[in-house]
Amino acid sequence: MKATGKLLELGEEEALFGCDPLLVDPATGTRAMHRTLIPFQVAEGTSGGRRRSTRMPLPDERNALQLPDATPILHLAGVTHGTYDRPLIREELRVGADRAEVANRITAGKEPARRARG
Repeated sequence: MKATGKLLELGEEEALFGCDPLLVDPATGTRAMHRTLIPFQVAEGTSGGRRRSTRMPLPDERNALQLPDATPILHLAGVTHGTYDRPLIREELRVGADRAEVANRITAGKEPARRARG
């Protein structure tokens, strides 16, 4: 948890709330592990950053997600920042890479200028 404390800029004895539910889709049996960590001292207003990676699962992840041998996991992680850019919440989602994909929607802030034809 030292790495998590560093990402959230927590002091050595600072407390946080953690939740690690196992999510299961009853229709397909697909499983995902989701982690949310929230320091007890919180702030208003948020912004954040996300990262994604694939890797081979640890034995407990393979068991919890019921993954076949040689199946990587898709690991999504992010930190949401509050007031004064202070880290507020850390979230992680781990799911079998054979059962999920990531899609991002990008919305332009303003319409681009049109080029004159000539």
